[in-house]
Amino acid sequence: MINQRATRDNVDKFLKTALPHFLLMRGMQGRELMGQGLSKKQLGNHLFIIYQAFNKVSFKYQQLLHKLYFENKSMKQARKELNISHDTSWKYKVYGLNDFAIQFNKIQQELNIKPALNLIIYK
Repeated sequence: MINQRATRDNVDKFLKTALPHFLLMRGMQGRELMGQGLSKKQLGNHLFIIYQAFNKVSFKYQQLLHKLYFENKSMKQARKELNISHDTSWKYKVYGLNDFAIQFNKIQQELNIKPALNLIIYK
């Protein structure tokens, strides 16, 4: 069984450290990842996996995650722009980051990435 809070914290930490690093390596900004149809060649392996995982997250969670991690907005700003409540925003973040972790693992498996980085924490 997945520990949703621990997984959320793990993915949040990963995205706050790894995502900016991979963006910097490619000379990009987070907003550039919001477009569709970016290729593996444009992004590099690691950033491409993150990009694909974000795009496979359920749309209602994806909007919040994009604002938090690609646009570097605070939760308060993102919540206001999306017109969602305080409680809803935190639920969306938990569910969205857990969905991201699942998608991230699936994509690594599909692409046969070794060693795979498992972001999911189990109870």
